[in-house]
Amino acid sequence: MRQDRSLKELTTSGCTKNATRSVPFRRAAARRSGPFLAAVLLTTLAAPQIGKADAVFSDDTFDLADYVFYTYQTDGTSINTFQTLTDGHPGAALQSLMSIPSDPTSIHHIRLYLVNPAFSYTPQLEGAIESIDASNNHYFSVQPGPLGSRGASALLTQDGNFYIYGVYTHPQNGVWQTNEMNNLQEADFDLIVDLLTTETDDSIHPDFSISGSEIRFGDALGVTWSYPAVVQECDSRFDNVTYVVNSVVDSDGDGLADAADNCLATPNADQRDTDTDGIGNACDADTNNDCAVNFGDLADLKAAFTPRPYNPDADFDGDGTVDFDDLAYMKSTFFNGENPGPGPSGLPNDCDGS
Repeated sequence: MRQDRSLKELTTSGCTKNATRSVPFRRAAARRSGPFLAAVLLTTLAAPQIGKADAVFSDDTFDLADYVFYTYQTDGTSINTFQTLTDGHPGAALQSLMSIPSDPTSIHHIRLYLVNPAFSYTPQLEGAIESIDASNNHYFSVQPGPLGSRGASALLTQDGNFYIYGVYTHPQNGVWQTNEMNNLQEADFDLIVDLLTTETDDSIHPDFSISGSEIRFGDALGVTWSYPAVVQECDSRFDNVTYVVNSVVDSDGDGLADAADNCLATPNADQRDTDTDGIGNACDADTNNDCAVNFGDLADLKAAFTPRPYNPDADFDGDGTVDFDDLAYMKSTFFNGENPGPGPSGLPNDCDGS
């Protein structure tokens, strides 16, 4: 069964939150068994704009009023999640106390997924994601042990689906451990197909591209015991969570990262490059390919000016004609002191080093 516990049940009185954002501008007890995999996931993120990078969310107190909780667990297990004000690393932290009954004939799971609606990022509106960096402090202990499995990782949701990065294992020795997960790519996150066991499909991933819908980030806790002979008590805590969104830099806002864009100064999603020199026509008034814009290029444009024979290399805006619009663009780059040649292009091109 699914337990969507109320915030009143989960939140201690007098809790305070210290979640910060640094931006440069802007399912209950299910009767199923599965792999002996535990998931303890924790993620918080911020949303940069196109052309900006390194947006950060951090949380070191965990006010539960800011989270939505989804609990999955097998019958007979229990979990109590709350904000501790004194047992963090240091101070406040997120703490979960879990209990597994003595049952040497069964496998038991507990999963708690937390999502913070305020921690959201929409690639369609704010730019594609290049990578994600994550770090946290994690404490774990179990009595009397040994524990079947446990771990921690990063979680995100998109279009109602939950995605997880690979799990790292924490010793059950009751000490704080620092965890870092850096340069996480779209393909590093796999779809969770069973939220009770954290079974995943490694062929399905979230969409970090400019077409991607809203992504929300949160936390999750989980443990799995295999045929426990005695009652098991587990204490898991998280503190000092920091997550960084490294957004794709797209200087001209055409949906292409600068590193994959053949014209950085003018939007050109079609990447038209009729002379195949690695510089898109929208940035390339160098019709004779000498890596300068001068009278030789002006002569080429004059020879192709409508209604004269069409020269696609002199059609900078790609409208099928060489006309005054193309002349105006050439004029703007003619003997340009700041940019004496064509471009700039983010791709290797014939004028690199000119």
